[in-house]
Amino acid sequence: MNERELRRLLKRLLLLSSPLPLAMVGSACGGSTLNGEPQGSSGASAAGSGSSVGTAGRVGATAGSGGASAGSGGASAGSGGASAGSGGASAGSGGADVATSGAGGGGGQLVCTADASLAPIPCGMYRQATVPKACVDSALETVGTPLPSDTCRTLCGQSVGTSCTVVLVDEALLTVNCPSSCLVGRRPAGLCTPLAFDVSSAGAYFASMARLEAASVDAFRILRDELRAYGAPKKLVQAAARAARDEVRHARSTGALARRFGARFDVAAVARGPLRSIQAMALENAVEGCVRETYGALVATWQARAARDPLVRAVMTRIARDETRHAALSWQVGRWLETRLEHRAKQQVEVARQTAVRELLASLANDAESSFADVVGLPGPARAAQLARAMTGALWS
Repeated sequence: MNERELRRLLKRLLLLSSPLPLAMVGSACGGSTLNGEPQGSSGASAAGSGSSVGTAGRVGATAGSGGASAGSGGASAGSGGASAGSGGASAGSGGADVATSGAGGGGGQLVCTADASLAPIPCGMYRQATVPKACVDSALETVGTPLPSDTCRTLCGQSVGTSCTVVLVDEALLTVNCPSSCLVGRRPAGLCTPLAFDVSSAGAYFASMARLEAASVDAFRILRDELRAYGAPKKLVQAAARAARDEVRHARSTGALARRFGARFDVAAVARGPLRSIQAMALENAVEGCVRETYGALVATWQARAARDPLVRAVMTRIARDETRHAALSWQVGRWLETRLEHRAKQQVEVARQTAVRELLASLANDAESSFADVVGLPGPARAAQLARAMTGALWS
């Protein structure tokens, strides 16, 4: 699918959804502003509302052969507080919970499975799980290391995406970042810093967006270099290089919006690894590009029309146009990579893509309304789910 075809599709999907909200144009439509934050809206930071990103405390450290466990719990941001159980701690919307208790008093059996009662991680948020090192292969005990998808689901629960990352290691424990499965945008291989949308305020939202845009610069530079190394058509290499330049501009513009709404952002750390295989590239491109980035282009197109703040609309209009081109590039790269894959590898790529679609739909079904959605033009949970289902029928099925 080329850029023109995808752009037409996104416009059609928006039209097929129920009518777009009317964007407010200047003060003529009512409402005043103070420090860039429209008054009467709920864009101010909602501290303690339970919607901020959780950074959970230590959970469930096991004690040697005796099997005793310290499940006294991880503190979480927001209103969701942590409640302790005998084998771990259960946190609110941003907290962490992994059962790592000893089974009984004698065997010291290690249990590394996330509590089945955990609520799904809301779209755009994450939780952190701190577990004994024995829960993870010793070769993976390094900060910045992505864990296998099966390990992620074991440690984090079924509502996470296909990847999770080690973010802290000490003598006996390691902490894993568990992002929601609907985080949009192309995340780079070698990402060493947790990336998730903080939905506590408009400023925090744009700060999170700026971090993701900055990380996408590395993602496209890595893609450019790998495409060149494998002899891809020159137009794909050039398009990846252009996308990286676009993301530099996006990081600057969303960073400026974050500052306008009273927040700042720091750049996520990305470690360059060795040249990946064609199959590894194809798997990442299917999930990060053909699903996440494509859905992200649809959301950005919605925001460009729906944001009440005129400056946000202007920024998102440019971003939507660029992200649509990036999403189209993902599909073009996918087609080229497919010509280099064996039949079994092609099947694995398709399974990964369909899994990412299901995870996206599941997370959107459990999403919550943002207090500042009208300011930045975010579709509400029901509308976002409707858009994703429409895209599934038109493109992903």
